[in-house]
Amino acid sequence: MNLAIIGGGASALAAAITAGRRNIDITVFERGSYLGKKLAATGNGRCNLCNEIIELGFYRGNKDFIKAVFSKVGKDQILDFFASIGVLTRTESGRIYPYSNRASSVTDALLSECKRLNIDTVYNFDVASVEKKDGYFYVNKEYNTHPLLKTSFQLSLKALSSPEESNRLVSTVFNEDRYKFDKCLIAAGGACGVSNGGGGYGILQSFGHSVTKLYPSLVQLICDRPLNMKSIRLFADASLIIDGETVKREHGEVQFTDYGLSGVVIFNLSPTVASAVDNDRKVTVSLDLLPHINDCMPLFIPRRREYEAFFTGMFQRPVASLVYKKAGIKKKPALDNNDIIKIAKTVKDMRFDIRDTMGFDSAQVTSGGAKLDEFSPHTMQSLRTDGLYAAGEVLDADGDCGGYNLAWAWATGILAGKNI
Repeated sequence: MNLAIIGGGASALAAAITAGRRNIDITVFERGSYLGKKLAATGNGRCNLCNEIIELGFYRGNKDFIKAVFSKVGKDQILDFFASIGVLTRTESGRIYPYSNRASSVTDALLSECKRLNIDTVYNFDVASVEKKDGYFYVNKEYNTHPLLKTSFQLSLKALSSPEESNRLVSTVFNEDRYKFDKCLIAAGGACGVSNGGGGYGILQSFGHSVTKLYPSLVQLICDRPLNMKSIRLFADASLIIDGETVKREHGEVQFTDYGLSGVVIFNLSPTVASAVDNDRKVTVSLDLLPHINDCMPLFIPRRREYEAFFTGMFQRPVASLVYKKAGIKKKPALDNNDIIKIAKTVKDMRFDIRDTMGFDSAQVTSGGAKLDEFSPHTMQSLRTDGLYAAGEVLDADGDCGGYNLAWAWATGILAGKNI
C-alpha cells in the first residue's frame, strides 16, 4: 500500500513516521524546499513540544472529538513517540521542551527517522488538486515557476534542515505532474505564515468537506489608537471584554507595541477577537497593572505627590505616561487626592478598545478549519471519502499557547498514521 501525505509539518511528519513503521510506502508532498519550517520556529526556536496537562479548556473546537483523540494519543503517547526517535525532553512550568532547548534537535530527529524509513519527499510541489478515481487518489501539480524536485531522505540531514543548503542539492528533476496512491492524508497546515497557502482546505472541500470561516489566532491585537510604546513589557492581569461582558482572563507578561498589545497573555485572549470584530462587536482589553494588590490606595497615598516622581520605582516612564493619559491627568507640579483616586482606578482597570487583530502572516495558528464531525476521532479518516485522512491545523481545532497546538498536531498525526 502507498500513501500520499500533503504537507511537511508536524502532523505530517508524525503520521509519516508512524505509518512508515508499518511498512507503508510513503511520499510527502511539500510546497517548500525543506520540511518542518514552521516547527523550527515554534517556541522562539525552542519548540514547545507539548504540555504536562492537556485539558479541554485549553482548546477550541468540537470538545467531544478533541477528547476522543487525546484519549487515544495523549501526552504519554506523544512523549513515547519522541523517545522512540531519540528526543530527550525537559519540563519548564508545565511546558515540555527538547532537552537541548533547540527546535533543530526535534526536526533533525524527525528527519533522521524518516531517512531510516526511506520516506520519499517531493519538494517545491504546489498541489493543485487531489482526485479519487477507480479507488485510487491522484495528486496533481499546480503549474508555476518552481521546479519539481523529487528526492529521498538518503540526503544529508543538514541539507534537509536548511533552506540555504537544500537549494544547493544536486537533485533529479522529474517531469511527472500526477501521482497515484491508495490512501491520502491532508496535513497541509493552516492559513498562517507568509509561505503557507492553506491549500489543504480546498482539497478537503473538493471531497465534500465543510470548512468554517478562518481567523488568525494567537496573534497581536491592534488598538483603535496607536500606543507608540514599542517593546515595553510588564506583568498584568488581562481581561477580554466583548459587548460589555468579560469572556476570558489571563495573567502574565503583556507587551506594548506601537500599534497595540502583544505577548503570551494577549495571544491567549486573541482567538475570539477576530470573529468578534468581524461581526461588529465591541472588543475591549482591560489590564490590571498591579494584580497582586486589591486596594491601591494604601500604597499610593503615602507616595511622593510630584507628578514626575509618583511612579518612580513602580513603572517605566512610558507606562507612567500612559496611566496619566488614561486617567485624564495633565502634567502639574503635584497630585491631589482626586488624582490619586483616578490613578488607582486606572491602574486596576486600564482599558484599550481593540480595532482588529494582526493578520495571518503574524499569527501562530489558524482558528477554524475542516469540521471535525466529518471525520472519525478514532482514525482521523474522512466520513465522506474512504481512504482520505486529515490531521493537524487544517482541522477546526486550535489551542492556547503552551504546547497545546503542537500536541494536537502530534496526536492527530500519530493517530492517522496508526490507522491508515
